[in-house]
Amino acid sequence: MMLLTGFLQRSFIVLTVLTLITLASGLFASSPQHCGLYFDGFSPVKDKFTVCKNYSGIEYQCPSQNCNLRHVKWPEFKFISCSEYSNGPDSPLTGYVIPWVFVSIMRAYKDQQYVDVKAYSLDTWYKCTWQHPNDFNNWKPFCTGCEPTNSIGKP
Repeated sequence: MMLLTGFLQRSFIVLTVLTLITLASGLFASSPQHCGLYFDGFSPVKDKFTVCKNYSGIEYQCPSQNCNLRHVKWPEFKFISCSEYSNGPDSPLTGYVIPWVFVSIMRAYKDQQYVDVKAYSLDTWYKCTWQHPNDFNNWKPFCTGCEPTNSIGKP
C-alpha cells in the first residue's frame, strides 16, 4: 500500500510540474496581432522585425515577413489619396494629394477617420482619410508570430 501511495504522489507531482511548465510557456507564446493603432516596419529593437500596437494599446514585435495589409505583404503596404504634411504629422497640410503611398510607419487615432503614414522611401508624412468603415484607408495591418515588446531583450 505504501509503495502505491508513493507512486501516486510522485506521478501527481510530475504531472503538476508539466502542467505548470506548459501553462507558463503558453503565456509567452507568439500570437497574431491586428496593428490597429501603430505599425513601424523597422523595429529599433530587433532586426527584420516590425513594431505593432494593437487596439488595446499593447505593443508587439513581429517578424516583418509575417505582416500583411489587404493580403499584401510588407513593405508593399500602401494607402491611397493621402494629403501631404509640410513637415511631419504635427504640421499643416501642403494641399498636395498623392494618389498612393507605400508606408514604413502607420499611426492611427481612436475615434478619428484618418491615419498618419510615413512614406517608405522618403521622410515625408501623409494624412490618409476615410468616410466609411470599409473604405480602403481604414484597413490596418495584421501580423503573426508576434511577441510582447517587453518580453524581448534590448541590445
